[in-house]
Amino acid sequence: MANRKRAEKRLTLSLDKLTRRGQAILNLMDDLKVEINERKLAEVELIAAKEKGEESDKLKTAFLNNISHEIRTPMNAIVGFSGQTI
Repeated sequence: MANRKRAEKRLTLSLDKLTRRGQAILNLMDDLKVEINERKLAEVELIAAKEKGEESDKLKTAFLNNISHEIRTPMNAIVGFSGQTI
């Protein structure tokens, strides 16, 4: 009878230990899920920022090309009338 009680006690302790370890593993998995979701969100935000930056670069280039053209066209006429070469 005493052996059986000791065996039951050891089994109970082992079960408790396994339960705690299982809970610790579940907690780690939850933490990983949160971190993965945060990284996915950061990736989406980075992609959006990159696309916005590329669009801004295109607009800047178009603006500078337009300004350059608008300044160069009258300057060509002025230089042509003055007879100077650039």
